[in-house]
Amino acid sequence: MRVYRLCRAQYPPFDGEDANRFGGRWNSKGSRVIYASENRSLAVLEIVVHLSDVLPDKYVLASADLPEALMIESVSEQELPDNWETLNVAEQQATRKIGDEWLQHRRSAVLAVPSVVSGEPNFVLNPAHPDFPRITLHDPVGVPTRCPLAENGAPVRGTAENRAALSGRRVAFEINQPLTSCSRSWQ
Repeated sequence: MRVYRLCRAQYPPFDGEDANRFGGRWNSKGSRVIYASENRSLAVLEIVVHLSDVLPDKYVLASADLPEALMIESVSEQELPDNWETLNVAEQQATRKIGDEWLQHRRSAVLAVPSVVSGEPNFVLNPAHPDFPRITLHDPVGVPTRCPLAENGAPVRGTAENRAALSGRRVAFEINQPLTSCSRSWQ
C-alpha cells in the first residue's frame, strides 16, 4: 500500500523531526514519528485545513510503500473518546497517549488512525521501529500552488465570497492530476 505526506520542501520528508520538535495529535513533543495519509488528496487536505489560503509554494508530496506483510496496528473511531477530534492542542492528551504508548511498546512500525478531517485512514510511522527499513520511501514531487477551480478560472481561496460563489456549482478537482497546472499529472 502506498501512503502520502505533504511536507515542506526544505526538510527531509521522512525524518520525523517536525513531529519530534512540536508533537502532534498522535505523539508528544520529543517523540519522532512521520504522519502520512491513505491518498494524495487526504495528505493535501490535512495541511490545507489549517491554512487560510492556497498552498504555499514550498510544499512537496512524498510517498512511501508499506509492504503487504508489514503489521499495521489500527485505532478505530469507536475506541476514541468523544472529544478526540478537537483542534485544541491542550485537549488532545487522549490521542497523544495512544500514540505514545504505541511508540513505547514498539508493537508495529505503522499505526493506522482516523483522520479528523474525513474519517479516512491516516498513518503514523515509527522510524525507530526495526521494521521501518522495510518501508520503501520515494523522493518527493512538487505540488500545485494554484489551481483554477471556479468556472471563470480564478483560483479558489478560503474566503466567504469564493465559497458563496461556488455554492450550488459542481466543482471537479482531482488532486492527483496537477503538478504545476491543472492539466499535468503527478509523477
